[in-house]
Amino acid sequence: MLKNQGVLLSLGSDWTPTGSMDLQRELQCADLWNTRYLARAFTDRDLWLMTTYNPAVSLGVDWAVGSLSPGNLAQITVYDGRGILNPYRAVINGTPGRAQLVLVGDLINGPEPHTSALYGDLAFLTTLAAADSPIVEGCEPYAEPMYDRTGVCGHSKFVCTNRAEVQAAFNELVDNPFDPDGPQIPWVDAFSYYMENVVGIPGTTAEELSHFQTLSFYNWVLGSYPLVFCGEPEGEPSCVPFRPGEYDGSVAKGLPRRGDFDGDGIVDIHDNCLKVFNPVRPMDGGVQADADGDGIGDACDRCPLDTRAECAFLDPYTRTAVSIDDGE
Repeated sequence: MLKNQGVLLSLGSDWTPTGSMDLQRELQCADLWNTRYLARAFTDRDLWLMTTYNPAVSLGVDWAVGSLSPGNLAQITVYDGRGILNPYRAVINGTPGRAQLVLVGDLINGPEPHTSALYGDLAFLTTLAAADSPIVEGCEPYAEPMYDRTGVCGHSKFVCTNRAEVQAAFNELVDNPFDPDGPQIPWVDAFSYYMENVVGIPGTTAEELSHFQTLSFYNWVLGSYPLVFCGEPEGEPSCVPFRPGEYDGSVAKGLPRRGDFDGDGIVDIHDNCLKVFNPVRPMDGGVQADADGDGIGDACDRCPLDTRAECAFLDPYTRTAVSIDDGE
């Protein structure tokens, strides 16, 4: 419905206890939702824009990020798209193993943009390091001994955490967690005190903590997700919608009298959005939402607030009015 009204939509990951492990998994969750429950209302390009250009525009920072444009900061992820004809599908189906290079641009080191690598194929690290490139300063081969990993999903990778700006961030002053009224201390000291006195394991220095293997170890101790996961992460919240006693997200193809094409708990013969997930909501008085009363549910109505044959919406990219025909 929001898409039909010309609203610029963005995707982002919630915090890990209730959301996807990372933005890549969130994108794949949206892809499942779009395919199974929204009759592919969004193209692969639409979904890709929701994670790149759209949020940059929504936050008013598209002058700096969100597109591959001259003068923008280098926030770039390169995926291996071999064997995939649609480049947007290569991104949606991307995995940590197929991510070949991640670059991030920032202004930490002064007014001029500074680009650093974060992650990528080990071959890139070898090549760039041999050329003495500053892009790979603070990078090291990927290894997670506690997970018995020396690579990612069968691929040799590098990761970059041991950079000067990372160590500087660890040394920023914060309140002492055991003496809030006392003088501030470096963040890494506060973290070490917490690990020693609350978790019960040895603390660490800023230099040690800025190495990936130490960071990964603490991540594991604190019970969070590992940095990467090959396949579906364990314990990740489901992308399948359900409401106990009403629907469980099951899609049932068959006769209209018994089928439920979109899995919203309403049989097709009574569903005012046959192919688009549109469950009954308590806020709508126990019926499917249909604001203009034309028999087409708001979720699939091209003109949900207008019963006329045509209506207009604002194209969020060109910011011009576009006329469309009503109908599902």
